[in-house]
Amino acid sequence: MNLRHFVCALLLAMPCGAGASPYAVLPVSIDGRALRFILDTGTGATAVVWSETAERLGLHAKFPDPRRPLTPGRMRAGESEPVEVHLLGQQFKDVHLAVIALPPYATPEFDGLIGWPAVRRDTWLFRLAESRIILDRTVPAEARHWLRVRVVDSLDTLGLELPLTGGGRRGVLLVDTGDTGGVKLAPDGWARWRATHPKAPLTIDGFYSPGSGVIIRKEGLARSLALGPLTLTDVTVEKADPTAIAMGGPDYLGSIGLQALRRLNLVVDGAGNLAYLEPRRDQTGTIAYNRLGAVFVPEAGNARRLVARVAPGTPAERAGIRDGDELVVIEHIHLDRDRPIPGGVIRRIRELLQSPAGTRLHLVTRHGSVLRTSTVTLREILVP
Repeated sequence: MNLRHFVCALLLAMPCGAGASPYAVLPVSIDGRALRFILDTGTGATAVVWSETAERLGLHAKFPDPRRPLTPGRMRAGESEPVEVHLLGQQFKDVHLAVIALPPYATPEFDGLIGWPAVRRDTWLFRLAESRIILDRTVPAEARHWLRVRVVDSLDTLGLELPLTGGGRRGVLLVDTGDTGGVKLAPDGWARWRATHPKAPLTIDGFYSPGSGVIIRKEGLARSLALGPLTLTDVTVEKADPTAIAMGGPDYLGSIGLQALRRLNLVVDGAGNLAYLEPRRDQTGTIAYNRLGAVFVPEAGNARRLVARVAPGTPAERAGIRDGDELVVIEHIHLDRDRPIPGGVIRRIRELLQSPAGTRLHLVTRHGSVLRTSTVTLREILVP
């Protein structure tokens, strides 16, 4: 199946940002059933569905032996039987989909992914500040005056080779349209940023990675961040998770998600293995980050309880919320210990924690057997 042309035609009709989703959403039909996929340049498989999606479609995926060790950066995926895919009047037969099992709380709002291998030989223009991802026939003339770097052809995901100072060194910057965040730095890069910004305020971020599980990270705001010759302004920054580090290889410098991509224009010439980058001067829009200073993540071994992880000096800490407190109520959301927490609830809680400064959130938490009710006013934590 040639998925490249299949996806290209669709993205021309469905620019990134259509509807409420922050992703480039792709409506797809598999065996006559309508589905929603996203373009994920951080995925190294051609096409992926969740096990829940496969079950809904009546597919029987074959999974590898769970005892077989995984290569770092890889996740354990099954393979579906052949299916028929329809998109914009085009039909593709005998397609085998990669199938990934996710815990209920991590199930996304979409049904699957189209990964970088499906589209890597085409020319793409990423203008996320304008909510557009465009297929172009050639590299726009204006882009030829931007910073030019090589695309790392040996990776299954979209990686850019950035020259670094000293000795002709190169660093790999991954571009991940499946990540809504800003910049994730390699451990040494994060350590350097913290050392040079010791008083920078931090909030906390929590997310699920199929390759690494639940990840909790401190998150700051970089007013100016140099990644080799590329300088980004006003981007969130945190330490990269083990999966991203493994995927980038020994020269991994960091990863940029959708929030960071809104701070630059990017053209990828897949056929020529080149990319052109230009930081945007018109910085508009608010930055999405956790303004409570606490995340509520599934308790280890128990997907029916969300427990707190709290950053010091934040509204959450000042309201008396402590590490390990169980979330019982947040606004209109009441959590039931007797039922697994669905992904939609996790996403809604994340949205509430990223509400604008001045928003008042009503919470009920449990510490041991004691319930505590609090009303917390969110504020701009990441302000120097």
